[in-house]
Amino acid sequence: MLEQPWFQLRPDEDLVCPVRPAGIPWREYPPMMTGRDFARLQDRVGCYEGKRGLEFCDFLFAPTFMVGKKMIALFRSLAPAVETKSLTLLPAAPRGKSLTYWIPYLPSADCLEIRGDGYRIHPECLQGRQVARYEGKHVVYWFFSLAAAEQILARGPMGVHFVKVPSAKEAEVCGA
Repeated sequence: MLEQPWFQLRPDEDLVCPVRPAGIPWREYPPMMTGRDFARLQDRVGCYEGKRGLEFCDFLFAPTFMVGKKMIALFRSLAPAVETKSLTLLPAAPRGKSLTYWIPYLPSADCLEIRGDGYRIHPECLQGRQVARYEGKHVVYWFFSLAAAEQILARGPMGVHFVKVPSAKEAEVCGA
């Protein structure tokens, strides 16, 4: 049986001016949202500064990982166990549209092998899943199966790209 490849969702490095939440307590939205952080989180309203060239992304990575309105239904269908809290952003200026993002949470999947030269995924730990979250000491990663990544990419997301994660089995075959 062929092993399913997995991909990490990352921010698009070509973004110049992604929307940034303002008017929220950033300490409640850490870059590495743990289960404890998520449990304390409340649905909230904040704002954003409307400016020329603002990019309305489907996923945000600052202050923490968030999923936009265009993608949340798909995200929930791919990961039915996901819990979410919402953050609605209103324009600081009189003109503009309101934006809603959801902060997702899944229990951490113990699926990574950390090495000095990076990390490798253990796909056998992720059987039956389309989306997985890994929480390490100083990192949180979101991983997607090939099928899930294809479904997201088919919707033309703004602000992200996928990077294939090497599998631990591939490394064994290659002698790494």
